[in-house]
Amino acid sequence: VLNEVKFTTWNIIERFAPFGVGNPKPTFLFEKVLIADVRMFGKERAHTELSFAGSSVKAISFFSEEKYKNIMKGDVVNLVATMELNTFRGRRELRLRIVDVIH
Repeated sequence: VLNEVKFTTWNIIERFAPFGVGNPKPTFLFEKVLIADVRMFGKERAHTELSFAGSSVKAISFFSEEKYKNIMKGDVVNLVATMELNTFRGRRELRLRIVDVIH
């Protein structure tokens, strides 16, 4: 459930770090999420950002313009993702890193 993507959950996940070979990041399945918006970003619009209805959480994938080009606003999908802390431009926010999107 997307509402479980919060700092209390992140703090639990961080206890299992460091992640890498032999200790992969936990991967989560978010079932039947409604896509509220799809945005391509970056200099060459090569990255994908998904927003979801009823949630402020965003999911991203880098260099994925071809892989996710058929995802549209209003689609209901199953999202496989890891959770990460984004500190870009000094802002601390949790987001999801897309592993796969299943129609």
